[in-house]
Amino acid sequence: MKRCKERVLTYAARQTEQSIRLGYWTGWDDPDTLLKLRDSLRAGEEEITITTASGQEATGSPEELVGKLGSQDFGGSYFTFATENNYTIWSFLKKCHTEGFVYQGTDVMPWCCRCGTGLSQMEVAEGRKITKHTSVFVRFPLVGQENKALLVWTTTPWTLTSNVAAAVNPEMTYLEVKHGDWTYFLGKDNFKTARVQNLEAGGQKESHTLHTLENILKGSGELEVLRELPGAELVGLEYQ
Repeated sequence: MKRCKERVLTYAARQTEQSIRLGYWTGWDDPDTLLKLRDSLRAGEEEITITTASGQEATGSPEELVGKLGSQDFGGSYFTFATENNYTIWSFLKKCHTEGFVYQGTDVMPWCCRCGTGLSQMEVAEGRKITKHTSVFVRFPLVGQENKALLVWTTTPWTLTSNVAAAVNPEMTYLEVKHGDWTYFLGKDNFKTARVQNLEAGGQKESHTLHTLENILKGSGELEVLRELPGAELVGLEYQ
């Protein structure tokens, strides 16, 4: 069980570090604290002091402190490190094994030959079907330029809160377009080009032509192309 706890502490710290790198913060335990606990547990130290996620100092044996991770007092990441919890689970598994309910065998499962992955029961029960979802256009107002913005399209609006940058191709041509009270910067090739959506369902492939950005903007206000500009001119701009 000690080896299991060391492994969980290692990868809990790594997962937290990667999430912070992606711009996703929450009330986790400090990765350095988790690694300190892991090393103390591995070395068999008798007593250490750590700072919990709630900001309190706690002193005790590594086993004792690890067992309290995720508790209401410590706060921080969610863990099921309590000794009572672990031994209850192992006791249950031992009873299942003793009574012959734990065995090694072969399970038949549906398989997607195209993706090379297994399919869940839900996927098979509900069937695979093409559905329509609403996507959104978002403006990123430029700092220091009144009513000027980058025009961004996304099918995953829930990721916008973690957005830290917008990519621009310095060698591509962009347009500065006035639309109502706002002026937008967007890719020239995307402005008039008919977007194509390729669908596949039931072994049949279909292609649907979507509205151009020009038509979408014309449908919601007056539109005027002010100028063309290289992407290099947009590099370094800041937006809200």
